[in-house]
Amino acid sequence: MTMSRVSYAVVSVLLAVIIASAAMPASADINLLENPGFETGDFPPWNIGGWGGGGDVWEDGHTGSYYAHLYEVEEGGVFLYQLIDPPRCAEYLEFWYKGYGGVVKVYYSDDTHYEEGLSGSEQWALVPVDLDTTKLVSAVETTAYYTLDLDDFDLEACSVAVGGEVLTPTPILSPVMLIAVIAAASVAIVLGYRFTRR
Repeated sequence: MTMSRVSYAVVSVLLAVIIASAAMPASADINLLENPGFETGDFPPWNIGGWGGGGDVWEDGHTGSYYAHLYEVEEGGVFLYQLIDPPRCAEYLEFWYKGYGGVVKVYYSDDTHYEEGLSGSEQWALVPVDLDTTKLVSAVETTAYYTLDLDDFDLEACSVAVGGEVLTPTPILSPVMLIAVIAAASVAIVLGYRFTRR
């Protein structure tokens, strides 16, 4: 008993789908920050505070069209922050900066925080911060001393949240992987067709 051409086609497509699903990474790949690269051309939902200073969104960012420019007028710093409501589990924070330096803080919902100084940099520099995944992040804040440029924030959500709650992964299929899956399915269909002609 031989399989029909339609049967081979159905089996081939199912096989391609299974291969594609297995090849997808199991990362949450969710940025918990809104407007992370200031591509709206404005700050919200970011907020600015401090003791005498301000900020603007300028053109020609690290990537994209815009970046945040903070400037201090009086000693004490000016800060840019975004609340995470409700607080969420995050694996890491990354962003790019240049300028005279400052401080980055990540606030947790248990009233603790992580703090790291930013040294001066004339070129865009990456800041990677590993976070405590047993806690929930409630806010991200950067403080500028004199001037500080910021862009491309990424507060990466945990793939498994506090308490073991599994987040739904975002399927990611690269163009190369997609071409490979289509090619494999095509080969399977052609071979199936040839077998049915015998």
